[in-house]
Amino acid sequence: MTSRPRPLAVLSLSFAAAALAQPCEPDWESDFGGLPYISSGYATAAMFDDGSGPALYVGSGSQNFGPGIQPGGVGRLRDGRLEPLPGLEFNLDGIRAMLVHDDGSGPALYVGGDITRVNGQSHSGAARWRAGGWEPVGGVIGGIYALAEFDEDGDGPAPPRLFAGTFAGISPPRGLARWDGAQWTSVGSGLDVGGAVYALLTGDDGSGHGHALYAAGPFRNIGGQPFNSIARWNGKAWSSLGDGLFPPPGFGAATVRTLAWHDDGFGRALYAGGSIRTLLDGGPANGLARWDGAAWKRLGLGEGTDVSAAASAVVNGAEELVVVGSVRVSDGAPSVLAARWTGDSFAPLPEQPPNTWDTITAPRYYSAAVIDGRLLILGAFDTLGADVLARSLAEWNGEALVPFVPHRGAAHISAIGAVASDPQTGDLYIGGDYRAIGGRWRPNVARLDASGQWHNLGAGLNAHVSALTVHDTPHGPRVLAGGAFTASGEVHLAQSIAAFDGQAWSRFADLNSGQAFALASIGGDLYAGGAFTAVDGVAAPRIARWDGNAWRSLASGLSGGAAQVHAIIPWNGGVAVGGSFTNAGGLTVRSVAFWDGSAWSAFGDGFNGTVRALASFQGQLYAAGDFTFSGASPVRFVARWDGDAWRPLPGFLSAPARALRVFNDGSGEALYVAGSFGLIDFTPFGSIARWDGASWSQVRQGVNGRIDALTVHPLSGGRPALIATGLFTQASGVGAYGVAPWRGCLAACPGDANGDGAVDMADLMLVVDAFNTAPGEPAFNPNADFDLSGAVDFRDLNLVIAAFNQDC
Repeated sequence: MTSRPRPLAVLSLSFAAAALAQPCEPDWESDFGGLPYISSGYATAAMFDDGSGPALYVGSGSQNFGPGIQPGGVGRLRDGRLEPLPGLEFNLDGIRAMLVHDDGSGPALYVGGDITRVNGQSHSGAARWRAGGWEPVGGVIGGIYALAEFDEDGDGPAPPRLFAGTFAGISPPRGLARWDGAQWTSVGSGLDVGGAVYALLTGDDGSGHGHALYAAGPFRNIGGQPFNSIARWNGKAWSSLGDGLFPPPGFGAATVRTLAWHDDGFGRALYAGGSIRTLLDGGPANGLARWDGAAWKRLGLGEGTDVSAAASAVVNGAEELVVVGSVRVSDGAPSVLAARWTGDSFAPLPEQPPNTWDTITAPRYYSAAVIDGRLLILGAFDTLGADVLARSLAEWNGEALVPFVPHRGAAHISAIGAVASDPQTGDLYIGGDYRAIGGRWRPNVARLDASGQWHNLGAGLNAHVSALTVHDTPHGPRVLAGGAFTASGEVHLAQSIAAFDGQAWSRFADLNSGQAFALASIGGDLYAGGAFTAVDGVAAPRIARWDGNAWRSLASGLSGGAAQVHAIIPWNGGVAVGGSFTNAGGLTVRSVAFWDGSAWSAFGDGFNGTVRALASFQGQLYAAGDFTFSGASPVRFVARWDGDAWRPLPGFLSAPARALRVFNDGSGEALYVAGSFGLIDFTPFGSIARWDGASWSQVRQGVNGRIDALTVHPLSGGRPALIATGLFTQASGVGAYGVAPWRGCLAACPGDANGDGAVDMADLMLVVDAFNTAPGEPAFNPNADFDLSGAVDFRDLNLVIAAFNQDC
């Protein structure tokens, strides 16, 4: 039986649900987050909840987490971004160990490394993070390589204690120290002078010694007794694991860096990795050895292997052992970063970082950890496989290494200032000076489709892209680019405007000098502006028009000083042009001029600096740039043309503006102004502000860097977004690497509930059927909730009525 629409008379009872609905709030989205590249990589990680929610904490050997990121050394991963936890200072070795422990004063995240200061005060050894701040732990004990929790009296009354493996030293506690909640103390007989502990692990090896703490590192003796790089502490005394791991002739000790338990199907055993060079069970042991509780066994790795870390976890139902460092799976094999134990041999991990090392010093930059059952690889790498971005942190999923935090933003950014939208497909093209975007290497130019997926544009372009547009040529629509690039793969593109046909880049127009900084498709013609003086042999100083057959000059063009064009927009039946020039067709102008199709004219006194952007808003022309005056009148970085003169906008921008765009985020149409200003009249704006024609308002907290361009794009979900691109890493505290969408609250076509491109009776009936409903109710239709308030109410009905019988 077909359901009938409810009469509109019934709808008068609907206000209760509508009143309870929460309206949509415009906000920055975290779709374009990721992690910054750390030259020394991450060395250690742990899960911890300091009261703000569980998060992954990472430690690094770097004092800085990348451009726009505060100094740290320890960071917290949340919402697709890295949040630094400043307060620690350290030397080159940085943060080497992390562990969650409760010493009786409450749970805290303990970190160790080459720490020199905590909260500005001199301190060496360990620190702990809790309740949003750092605290020093105990007195000076030197640097720390490893941390472990161990209960020395088993079922006795004493609680588990925190143990630290320390750097080599000449005074106790040397090599291994115990924290009892009040002070650090020595553990048994200390290591001999020069000894250090690099790895700590607890467990039972089945040898009859029970649960014990295993310590390993470059030491030979403890209390004068030989232990050869590894020893077992049961809470009362040290004991050896066979004869330990003999060093090669001439070495003081084997350097064991890592310990892990693993069951390869033949029983649980202890695996020790590092710079191990010895003979075991009749053959050479390189980099890794297995202790079964009675004897050491070799595992067949090739000569020259140096294992920095080993970790074991159940992955896809099978227990996996992975080692990282400088790994040779057999003699003569090339060095790889990561390999897995198959049960009888090692195999390189698929899609691993391409970094390879042949020295014994570099492996210390790589580590492995098991976090919430997930097997992670940490280190100084940038990619997985050929082109997948994975900043210093990856996960082994049983088939390949994959990024732990998918990187949707840009990487290696200097600028992202070229944007173009294709009105036919909804695709957005983004160019600039970057090496990767959307999680893969895509040099300097990429396409973002309407569903939010990134795509390569052929082989990309090999240098900065300054201008982009989509233009209908006689050969079909083409993406056109201008900039400093000289090639795309093997295709030579120097001194040109380049065209992308969907497969590859080619030369579209030859420029005799300089580059194109602005491209605009207006009224079927293509306008190009920049620093050139001729296009395809036609004299056209700084600006030219292509009519589909040939390039045309605009009178004698623009000149004066180091003339350049940066902005071209349609205006009053002609085009308004902005840049840095003083002459237009023989007429004196200053950085802005108007071309009516046959002659140039000035916009008053122009400006004393470069115009970077132009926009039409509420029938008036706006300009943004580096200028501070128009004639004798102060106009700081943004101004409005009233038909007679340039007028300043109220407020004092702290730095230049670079981009303008009109957008309605649901609170009314406004002009968005962006650039590098942090303040307007000493109020923080974060490089972007909303101008409604009368006053400024904030766009939440803005971004933490420079915005180069603004454009509007539908993205997914039917709600257009204002896309900001530039040199930043966060938008209002949300991870956003070079690309940040300010998502509005209006549907792409309010009233078109069925998405057929028109607002008609079918849409009205869908709204009527869903009227007075909210999510979770059977009749609710999210496509009828045009204002995204969480309910279908009279506001949605009014939108249909207002747009009735109109096409989208």
